[in-house]
Amino acid sequence: MADFTPVVFNDGQPLDLDQLRKMATNLQAMYTQINNVYAALTNGQSGNTATLPIVDANYVTFSDGLKKGTNGPKSFGFSVKFPGNNPYVIATISTNLGSTLASAYVTTDANNKYNIYINSSAVVTSPVTVNWMAFAPKIITV
Repeated sequence: MADFTPVVFNDGQPLDLDQLRKMATNLQAMYTQINNVYAALTNGQSGNTATLPIVDANYVTFSDGLKKGTNGPKSFGFSVKFPGNNPYVIATISTNLGSTLASAYVTTDANNKYNIYINSSAVVTSPVTVNWMAFAPKIITV
């Protein structure tokens, strides 16, 4: 981050060239920083739009384990407000299930209520944790 030197002009005081130079240096540093932020935001996109990723993540636990077949639903919500339509949501099982095959998936209903299900090939008696992450791009004009 660039260091900015405070420049103060007092009423009635003649303009000081050193103060003007400091102000010009501050403006140049600010211009450089703005260009860096602009380049980061546009991320190689064309035009005058950029995207900022809005992300939320957490986990749910199937504390009673799993039965063979479909398990759930486990409802969850978001701690952030996503722009536009529904976010993209992924879920993955973080508990070691050994040789049991299981897959987690996410559903949403018309009221934007999100649920996680696990389809398991066998009974699992210990708690199973599923991590989820939601993402939505926020479009901004730069």
